[in-house]
Amino acid sequence: LFGSASDSYETRPFNNQKINSDSYGLRQVFKLDNENIKWRLGLESFSEQINWSLYETLGGPSGSLLQSDHSKSTNLNVFTSADWSVRKNLKVEIGSNLQFSDRVDKPVFSPRLGLGYSLSNFLFLHGSLGHGFSLPTLEESILPDGEFNETLLPEQGWNLDLGIRSLRFANRISLDIGYYKAILYNLIVTKRIAEDQFLSINAGKTNHQGIEVFLDIDLIEPKQDKSPGLDFKLSMSA
Repeated sequence: LFGSASDSYETRPFNNQKINSDSYGLRQVFKLDNENIKWRLGLESFSEQINWSLYETLGGPSGSLLQSDHSKSTNLNVFTSADWSVRKNLKVEIGSNLQFSDRVDKPVFSPRLGLGYSLSNFLFLHGSLGHGFSLPTLEESILPDGEFNETLLPEQGWNLDLGIRSLRFANRISLDIGYYKAILYNLIVTKRIAEDQFLSINAGKTNHQGIEVFLDIDLIEPKQDKSPGLDFKLSMSA
């Protein structure tokens, strides 16, 4: 079981806004493991609701109620994953998520595939390809006048990662070089329409790609749990 609640109040030049929101849900995961495969199947159901009110501003204190409304969203996720040791030097990760929501017209299917291959005891190849999906929050869906934005679309996209990792000197030196590429659709950004008025909009399609390098060196390895150590880390991206 999980849940959260928030209560916010904002004094603004044109009106005062009060927002109450809460969310709650249930998550259950079933496991099945054998010598070569670790399989997971899960269900997650959660609901969130928001109540907002706009009041006349009197230079700080709130005056008469101008507008109030509420919104509720119900979601269900069915997800599964499998870690398969195909051979001693080859591992495959397969996963998927099927999301149902009353805020979208049809369920959204998000698959994922990951591979790991050992070229030797100190050199490894890894890669992954996956689809992502994110609903706008209820706060993002509220327009400055208090109305619910029915035209705001969920973010979704694909992400690709390819890389090579090297471990040397009893794993005390680790070097990871990777390439990433992300294609996002319906990216949600904040647009300023007045001095103190903002709304969330879809910015269309974006494309991100680059190279990342991570270096980790254990200069002095602790001999006991409480003994001091010295570690050097370096990260670069382009």
